[in-house]
Amino acid sequence: MISCGLIPYLLFMAASQTAVADAPSSTCLHVVIEREFTFLASTRTMLSERWIADDRMYAKSGDIVSITRKDLGVRWIIDGAKRTYTEMPLSGPSADRPAAPEPPSSPTVAKPAEDLREAGFRYEPAYEWTVTDTPETSTINGRLCIRVVAAGDADYAETNLALWYCPRSEADKAGDQNVPFLNMIRDDSIKTFLESQQRKRGNPILMSYEETTEPSISPVMVTRIRIKTLESVPAPAGLFNVPIGVSKASRPK
Repeated sequence: MISCGLIPYLLFMAASQTAVADAPSSTCLHVVIEREFTFLASTRTMLSERWIADDRMYAKSGDIVSITRKDLGVRWIIDGAKRTYTEMPLSGPSADRPAAPEPPSSPTVAKPAEDLREAGFRYEPAYEWTVTDTPETSTINGRLCIRVVAAGDADYAETNLALWYCPRSEADKAGDQNVPFLNMIRDDSIKTFLESQQRKRGNPILMSYEETTEPSISPVMVTRIRIKTLESVPAPAGLFNVPIGVSKASRPK
């Protein structure tokens, strides 16, 4: 039998699982990004959601949620399907350390041509890019965006990109929407190119992206990524804590 004195303590412990260091809700940057990948007439879609505050972030993709709490020095990874979570410490001061400055640019040295017969599926195209800023504009999520097109040509592949950029407002400074956006791009060479464009353009918001790639040894692939939601709003209560009913995953023996 549970003593009367123990009941308030148990209720407190249950509530504290979702209320650990829960500060009053402040305005956060809320971003939802959709990715569509079309190959052989089949399209796969995935969503990525972010809530970004000064010292905490919530990220959800599929059944997996990552909650980063710099104020507590911890990150929780929650498996929604299994209703379990793991806990990892953050790396102390480096969690708040600003990114290192970009090294001085140096002349690009072209990679030697790779023999496709030897590379096979390991082949990574080294594109040469032609970039054109078009006069075309469009309003996306209430933001006026400009259209930029880029054509990449490599030894055994070619790709064409359509990019929609909009300027960053004061409300967008809670976090960088481009980080989760670029993480949804599979090709490292294209991602590197886009990162260089972000630096040259003063890091505007990449609101929409369409990639049509003709690989060396497969049919055309089309990738579309776009920001579906971009807003500055208060986060839902308890969002940055482990929910009640989710238990800590046991370590394998």
